[in-house]
Amino acid sequence: MNGNGGLHDHSRQSASSVGSFGPPGSHGFPSGSPVSQADIGVARHDYFVSGDALEAQRARELGLRRIEIDRGLSEEPKLLRKGLIVPDEVDKLFEIFYEKLNVTVSLLDPVLHTPATTFARCPLLFTTIVCAVAARYYTERPELYSIAMHFAMTSAASSLMDSKKSVELCQAYLLLSVWPLPSRKYDEDRAWLYLGLAIRMAMDLNLHLPTNVNVVSEQQEREILNRTRTWMVCFNMDRASSAQLGKPMTIRENYMIRNSADWYTRSKFNLPYDMHLCQLTALMRIMSRFQETVYADVNSPSGVREDLDLRKTAFEFDDEITAWEQEATQLFAAQPEPTDPGSLYRRHLLPFHASYSRLVILSFGFQYSFRKGLLSPNDDLVMRCLDAAQNVISKLIKDMAVRAYLRYTPDSHLVFASFASAFLLKLLRHKFVHLLSAERRSKIIPLVEKLIKVLNDSSVAIDDSHTPKIYARFLAGLLHKHRAIENTQRMEQAQSKDTEMNGNGQANGLSIDLSNIQQHTNAAGPLSPPSPHPSIRVTPPPVDEQSFGYMLHNSHDAHLSMHAQNHLDTEMLGQGSDVRFDISGASGSGTVHPMDQLARGEEEEDIPACLGAIHDSFWQNNAGMVTWLDVNMPSGWDKEFQ
Repeated sequence: MNGNGGLHDHSRQSASSVGSFGPPGSHGFPSGSPVSQADIGVARHDYFVSGDALEAQRARELGLRRIEIDRGLSEEPKLLRKGLIVPDEVDKLFEIFYEKLNVTVSLLDPVLHTPATTFARCPLLFTTIVCAVAARYYTERPELYSIAMHFAMTSAASSLMDSKKSVELCQAYLLLSVWPLPSRKYDEDRAWLYLGLAIRMAMDLNLHLPTNVNVVSEQQEREILNRTRTWMVCFNMDRASSAQLGKPMTIRENYMIRNSADWYTRSKFNLPYDMHLCQLTALMRIMSRFQETVYADVNSPSGVREDLDLRKTAFEFDDEITAWEQEATQLFAAQPEPTDPGSLYRRHLLPFHASYSRLVILSFGFQYSFRKGLLSPNDDLVMRCLDAAQNVISKLIKDMAVRAYLRYTPDSHLVFASFASAFLLKLLRHKFVHLLSAERRSKIIPLVEKLIKVLNDSSVAIDDSHTPKIYARFLAGLLHKHRAIENTQRMEQAQSKDTEMNGNGQANGLSIDLSNIQQHTNAAGPLSPPSPHPSIRVTPPPVDEQSFGYMLHNSHDAHLSMHAQNHLDTEMLGQGSDVRFDISGASGSGTVHPMDQLARGEEEEDIPACLGAIHDSFWQNNAGMVTWLDVNMPSGWDKEFQ
């Protein structure tokens, strides 16, 4: 016996028994394993009985987990085993989670999920709370996050194979989906996959079914509420991710979701945030019906109904969301004013979700109306889109109740604000600019600049790798790109007005250098094929400093992209009034368009992985939602936008 109460002795004994396997036909169990063939499979009398139900009472005590660890039947979280954190730090990290982070998702019950009980029930949930979430905001040890996240990701993979299915394991995957590790590429992003794991596990545990038991204690009642709450969060995240990523919905709306409107009133042990959770579920049900209405053609590759008037449909669902928001406001007005900042934040966050949902729906109508030529200046649909997009950003940066938690906000909220910003900037493009008055257009760029400033602020962004800072760089790239395109369009318009061809093949301000062609002239025969890189010398007419000073005096803005029919790659050379352009005629050269680089930022890792779809050529040329990027439209249909 050693000083650790036999921990090392038991570990060696367990390792030796696991090292030798039985003969063929022993189902792969170690020969020294206490598990016999009669103890596995459906022959067990308790095979279909949930492990949670059998061990819930014992799991409340740390003794069971400690016995399992000592016997080698369970592994202690490596954060503790390697001494990376101490119990006092665990308490601080759990405090950060419940005060700043659980407010956003309303997932865990602080009475059920204390540090001790979470450690006993699910080491992954324990590690996830400590590593993937709270350690990011633990200023006393800023290096802990990157170290601990490594163990959290490793534990997430091993738990899928080794751990028992439980509500807590499902909740751990949900948290990893809400606060994922930033990824350089969308191919490396796992947020949606973690959500899928959580949903599958929730269904496997029958969380989607009502629990009909006679409640005999507070503990048991809280357990039932914990199951229902987890299923509602799964539903809401499934609907939000579907709208954000353009993915199919996974969960069907069932009895529990349809009867969740007053769930927050059914027990005295409901959490204060459950009221807001029920209202958010009602909003996601509206989004669910919209998606089911639009994607209802099983004979279409995209699933979108071609016979549907999306403009009319968008108006109908937008009105429904507006009515829901008014009802929710009246419901909260009838309640006592919240005293804790978390409840106030949850209450003020609902209009933020409503505005983004409206933007998703209205963008379908916007795209449809644009294709049909139904949009006109100050059109009602355009005004609704403008209002929804501006409200998404304003709520995030101007509402102090929401702003107070911006440092801890999930990635999805920043995606909402970033997409609203991109949508607004698209409305300033030449093809849409006539839809808005000059006064309304003048408010867009300052609003986006304010969002970038807030996300860059030290009170929000912890460091350069923190998600708000990443999105600030992304938005700065979009704004940079917009200004470069705007300056290019102004230059082209000025040149087209002042350029007139004369009989000598000369243009006012334009001369064509044929040296590259002449060098292929042969005295013995016709011209050989010209160089694929003819040199065109452009002398633009005089320009005023106010219109073009930004472009001519900023070397970074000197890289422009002229999106011609074959995607010509244009690089500005030289300075002053005599500007030389080299135009390559090969679109398959593999070069990256400078304008695409502007949107990506200085480094490729500056791109939020979940917003990679914005760089699609469809999004670059149109103002449709991300969900439209996955629609397989007929070949050549997009030429009407060129």
